[in-house]
Amino acid sequence: MKTILIVGSLPSSLINFRGELIRKLSKKNNVICIASQASPQEKKSIESLGCKYLDVQNQRNRMNPLEDIKYLFRLCKVLKNINPDVT
Repeated sequence: MKTILIVGSLPSSLINFRGELIRKLSKKNNVICIASQASPQEKKSIESLGCKYLDVQNQRNRMNPLEDIKYLFRLCKVLKNINPDVT
């Protein structure tokens, strides 16, 4: 069983645009989805697709290079901890 990591900027985009892909991949793989600031309902909807959801803090509505670098480091830390087979 492979571990697959899917990163989205919005939780709703994981549901609306990647939902079917996540559902199919989850049948034979361990799928982990990452986005930022999911509501409890969005988290429940994502996990109902058969994957695990991780919330990684990101400020999507601002252009701040320092915050972008911090987000990059948070993503790198998650990647190192999960060590996915496919990203």
